[in-house]
Amino acid sequence: MDWPIVVGLVNYQGYGIDQVFRNLYGLGAEYVEVDYIKTPLGVVNEYGLTHLNESDLQKPKDFFQLLNQYQLKALTFSGHVKLSIEEDVELFLKKMEFAKKIGVKYITTGEGPAEKRQEIFKHIRWIEKKARELDLLVCLETEMSNTLITRGTEGIPIINEIASPYIKMTYDTGNIYYAQKGNIDIIEDLRSAIDYIEVIHFKDPYIIDGTIQFGEIGKGEINFFELAKIMKAKGRIIPITIEIPYFFQSNQWGPFEVSEKILPIEDVNRLLSKSIGFIQDLFKE
Repeated sequence: MDWPIVVGLVNYQGYGIDQVFRNLYGLGAEYVEVDYIKTPLGVVNEYGLTHLNESDLQKPKDFFQLLNQYQLKALTFSGHVKLSIEEDVELFLKKMEFAKKIGVKYITTGEGPAEKRQEIFKHIRWIEKKARELDLLVCLETEMSNTLITRGTEGIPIINEIASPYIKMTYDTGNIYYAQKGNIDIIEDLRSAIDYIEVIHFKDPYIIDGTIQFGEIGKGEINFFELAKIMKAKGRIIPITIEIPYFFQSNQWGPFEVSEKILPIEDVNRLLSKSIGFIQDLFKE
């Protein structure tokens, strides 16, 4: 089976699209996850890591041409908004249209505060209608804290209630680990929820002296060997997105702060190259 390994643009904090694509081409990457997101719950200061803005949504042809120039495909789109807020949802619908035009198959969003469940479900109905029109899969992500879905098993009844083939889940290993403060059997959680998941974010937390950060895949707290076994046993392809937001830092499970530190692009490339190699080895037949 050919497992799509997708590189999230979020890894390249502080670098422009053209430079990022040029470096991904040099790494031999095939798939990218585009990002246009708002400040996620669980992060305290302004989240300035997105590579697109609203004006870019008017220029899908330009973006698609840039992808083609570097022989890249946009398979997934990180388009997080708070689904409890109507204005956010209206913007998300525009992101969906843009995503479809650049060849995206899966678009991910967070949900919003758990106490806003009624508003979230109302807006999901709008999104589901648009997803059906576009033939685009919308994936609700397991997010970091105080959100509707913070682990796989929490998402099962929600996806069942929505009951649409166009609304599924994105499973984020690092988010789940943080949201549960490390007190979760991620292997069993994934095993329980795997039938509801269409995209998996490989994100690996490290804990050093009480500080939680993210780094090279396969070197932190997550047992990706066992997760890969579960994925392979299902016999269907689930895209894997690599996310290494090294600039996130949480002290003693507190809210994440976003550092302004920008690694040299060569260092980011090394982290990604090693992570890609690790994942390729996991999924060798």
